[in-house]
Amino acid sequence: MSNRFIFVEDTYGIVFHRDLINKLMDRHCLDTTYKPIIRRMHAKKCNPALSRKTRALVYSFRLWRSLFIIDSEGRKLGEAVGDVTSHFSRYELENIRVVVVKPRHESWLCIGLGGSRNQCRSRPEEALVRMLIDRGLRIKYYEKSMLTRFAKQINIDLLLSENDFREYIEGLRWLLV
Repeated sequence: MSNRFIFVEDTYGIVFHRDLINKLMDRHCLDTTYKPIIRRMHAKKCNPALSRKTRALVYSFRLWRSLFIIDSEGRKLGEAVGDVTSHFSRYELENIRVVVVKPRHESWLCIGLGGSRNQCRSRPEEALVRMLIDRGLRIKYYEKSMLTRFAKQINIDLLLSENDFREYIEGLRWLLV
């Protein structure tokens, strides 16, 4: 049974991160065959269930680690991290890391599919839709399911220069030790 957990903010993030981890392993950016458990956990400031549900999962293990991957959604880095860490004790925080994606996961999808970095960082959903329409897809608007639908097509090399993506890789390396 696994004692390494990744918590993401929505159901689509589970498949998205599983695909990213597999791509990173295939590319030897992660040196492990260990697969963490990925769960949905709404990580917002006023969510008392965050620590309670996390504890219910991890406390059956003597040793555990958890990586929270959240969107900044316009918040400053410290504020976004604090929205997660404020729910846990100092002892628990020794086993918890938080990675913040700026502004949302859609930015990684957009950049990883070859979109303009500036457009993908400022308005990722709009940039994604324009890019996919230019490729001949018949879509009218962004749907959250696009995260999972296009995750396997991401070019990891295009993301390696992104600071938050490198922090993500470092977070995964810490988690999977």
